[in-house]
Amino acid sequence: MMFGLLERRRLYFWDIGNSNVEENKKYRKKVLRYASFVNWFFLIATIFACSSFVLQPLVFRRKVLGFNTYVPESISYYAMAVYQFYIMLLALTGVLPFDLCVTYILCLISIQWKSLNTEIKNILDDEIVTLEDQKLFKTKVRRCVEHHNFLKRYIEDYNKSISLGLLAYLLMFVMSNCLNLFIVSSGPEVRELVKCILYQFNLANQFILTYVIPAQFLSTEF
Repeated sequence: MMFGLLERRRLYFWDIGNSNVEENKKYRKKVLRYASFVNWFFLIATIFACSSFVLQPLVFRRKVLGFNTYVPESISYYAMAVYQFYIMLLALTGVLPFDLCVTYILCLISIQWKSLNTEIKNILDDEIVTLEDQKLFKTKVRRCVEHHNFLKRYIEDYNKSISLGLLAYLLMFVMSNCLNLFIVSSGPEVRELVKCILYQFNLANQFILTYVIPAQFLSTEF
């Protein structure tokens, strides 16, 4: 379904980049700049996370695993380290593209709604004097109604396409909150307490940057 949505975006989204309306171009520039910032922020954060995972044993000069897990004596440290690194890469290659795709498409949809609202405002401000003006008015109104209906259907299909992924993300968010609250309530060492706080901060930061703020862009124009 996601590929179909991308194809419909290519075919039916209004071209705001070549628009004569300065307000739309400024809004487009602002929103796409935000999407670019989120993209680079999480790419750099991912590279940093992978690098720190690999460099931990060298920095601490001892055998350190990236994740605190029970390791049976029959499994060597190196095998577990490679396994954890592989799982981390697998998770990142699934989570990161999904989050960035959600952010980018939400920003694009908000740009479309902004341009539609601006077009409607301009239509209402136009003066209708001649018969030609009436025909032009009807043409513009019909175009806006068709685009409005298209965007409504597009958002419905988009919600369906990301619903399972978003549900999994929210479940993980709630479960990690409960787990970290349990760890904090059990009176851990300062090191463990800091790890819990940083983990929750990063998870909340990711949720706000990739979901909440782009959704706010859309809800403002919707």
